[in-house]
Amino acid sequence: MPAPLPGDRPEPMADYSELDVRRIVGGGAFHRGQAYAADEHVMDLNDAGDLLTAQVLGGRATPYRVSVQMRDAPYGLRRPSEGYCTCPVSYNCKHVAAVLLAARAAGPVQDAPSLWRSHLDALITPDGAASGRATAPPAELALQLE
Repeated sequence: MPAPLPGDRPEPMADYSELDVRRIVGGGAFHRGQAYAADEHVMDLNDAGDLLTAQVLGGRATPYRVSVQMRDAPYGLRRPSEGYCTCPVSYNCKHVAAVLLAARAAGPVQDAPSLWRSHLDALITPDGAASGRATAPPAELALQLE
């Protein structure tokens, strides 16, 4: 699959780890899925928010169709919950692993600290800072952890 140009598609959901993928599909399917992803067997990767879809070249002439349900996780992140495939295994198979791993590789991964920091920066950055206008100093902000 050729690399998409910036702006060609929305950023794929890449805010999950390889461990998340392994937990869903198991160790054997994970390792076989790694090979499929590395060999670029994943095509037509599409991120529709709560559903990740793609086609994966497998052992037959027609690619397998794969869909992965995503669920909300803390800090505004999303995690894969389960995947379905048109292969004989049909559920959380190596093709599901390949799609999840290809999505991780295709998009920028923003770790949780960077994510919360970017949200916090948006709150405390003066409105005029980017335009060069004079603004009042930013208000003080405190965090209370319990």
